[in-house]
Amino acid sequence: MPHSDVPADRNFRNRLASRLTELRLGIDAGEINSPAAFRAVLERDRIFAVDDLRVRSACAAAGLGAWLG
Repeated sequence: MPHSDVPADRNFRNRLASRLTELRLGIDAGEINSPAAFRAVLERDRIFAVDDLRVRSACAAAGLGAWLG
């Protein structure tokens, strides 16, 4: 399936999973060390917002809920 044919919801979930992986790696490397830094990386390109329930749920499921502040 070409990228343009990927359903929007699945594309969102895939991009969110990728961002959460990036955040986890940043935390493990010590580059992200506060909720503010976590939020800055999460919302970097305005695709994701901390106020979005899907984002909050995914963060909680990934064990990153405490970083939401």
